[in-house]
Amino acid sequence: MVLRMATRDQQVGEVIEGLALGLAMLGFSEVPRSKLDFEFAISHAWRRWDHADAYPSIGRAPKPDNLLWIGLTKSAGRRPASFRFDRGDPFSDYRIVTPSWWSADEAEPVVGDRPNESWRALASLFAEWDGWKRK
Repeated sequence: MVLRMATRDQQVGEVIEGLALGLAMLGFSEVPRSKLDFEFAISHAWRRWDHADAYPSIGRAPKPDNLLWIGLTKSAGRRPASFRFDRGDPFSDYRIVTPSWWSADEAEPVVGDRPNESWRALASLFAEWDGWKRK
């Protein structure tokens, strides 16, 4: 199934929101503030994730990892009800912010049309890269 979204920014936003959801489901609370660490981890995950082809605008980008990094840095400005990453100050990691109504036991899809297990799979692949550890 190829997901048809109007813009590349919408695709990036959904993947970043889904990554935050998946990492929260796995018990993570932060991702590294280092651009290089994030890009290595997301590049590792993106190449292996079964659903990457559903986001063709990201896949066609010259540097999908950089595009997703930009999405991460803009994530704090997303609507309050979304899963997102936020950074308190320039020296802190990006913490995962979840909606107040959500718990890790939720079974219904809450990010796009993709099942939560898809986001958990992306997050698991992201977490496989050993440049950063669970906090």
